[in-house]
Order: sequence, then C-alpha cells, then structure tokens
Amino acid sequence: MPWRIVQIVLVVCSLLCVRSIEAQPRRVMGFGSYAGGGVTSETLSAQGVSGALLSSATLETTVIPAVHLPTFEMEFFLDHREEWDLDLSVPITDTLYVASRGLLVWQTDAFFDYNFGRGVARGFVGPGVGFSILSGSGVTGGTFQIPAEIGLEVLPQPHAVSFKLLGRPWFEMGGSDAFGIGGGFVALVGITGYVRK
Repeated sequence: MPWRIVQIVLVVCSLLCVRSIEAQPRRVMGFGSYAGGGVTSETLSAQGVSGALLSSATLETTVIPAVHLPTFEMEFFLDHREEWDLDLSVPITDTLYVASRGLLVWQTDAFFDYNFGRGVARGFVGPGVGFSILSGSGVTGGTFQIPAEIGLEVLPQPHAVSFKLLGRPWFEMGGSDAFGIGGGFVALVGITGYVRK
C-alpha cells in the first residue's frame, strides 16, 4: 500500500513537470550580431589550376589579421527541444564598407549546430558551408568555404536574449585571375534576441 501511494505521487509530479516544461515558451528563431577578430592565410597560384593540381606557377602565401565587423545572424531552431538549429551569417558591415569603395561583395555562411546543455550556460558546435562573390574594378571572382563553429552561449531567463562567445575556423578555395586556397580562424562575441512561442 505505501508503495502504491509513492508511485501515484511520482506519476503526478512527473506529469506536472512535463506540463510546466511544455508550457514554457520555446525559442523558434533569433536575430543577432557578432564581431571579433583573428587571422587568415591564403596561397595564390598566378596561373590557376592545371588538371586536379595547382600548376607549377609561383605560389605566394600571405598571413594577415582578420577583423570581423558586426555581422547579421539569423538562427532557426529545428526541433522543440532546441537541440538543433540552422544559423545563417552575413558580414553585413564588411559588405557595406566594401560597397562604399565601389565593389560588390557578398558572403553567406550557413551552420548546422548541435546545442548541448540545459542550464544558463550552454555549448554549441556545428559544421557549415559558405560562399562569397566579388565584382568591381574589372575583377570578378568568388570562393567556396567550409567553415565550422564552436562556442558557449549564456542564456538567462526568460530565454529572450543570449550572449555568445565562439570560434569559427574555415577553409576556402576559389578566386578570379588567380586560384587560391586558404583558411583562418576568428573569435567572436555577440548577442542574439529570440522569437518565442
């Protein structure tokens, strides 16, 4: 008899906890901005690609600082537990700056993230894919990018705004008059506001 009462109490408590979790609004999508800096490296071949390998032309490698001015970020949650999301990133401030100098540049990266942790501090990690195009001053070109991201999110109640610290390494290839391969790493800080339902 006492075990039956304990079982009933446990079932009722479980149902109340599930109902309170379901009643709490969940994040559906978010809009934010990140900024930071890091380093980028690129190796260029003046004669482009010969077959599947770089031609024997002179190769030039450069390593320079990478400054990420504020980006525009969109985040879409793909499940009700907020474990999986699609994050779209556009370096909008960089784009506007370059456009003011008479060039057309567009870059977009998409990340498929796994979010882990249920407390105020949570982690996320995911692979991505991206592209960029450049046109102006008689030059047209583009790149294909394979980025990734890993970071920490601080999400205080009521889960309407989060603060993020993250790193984004990437590999890229492409070019215009010269074929290049490169990559880099940037560390970013940012803020995201969420639409909840």
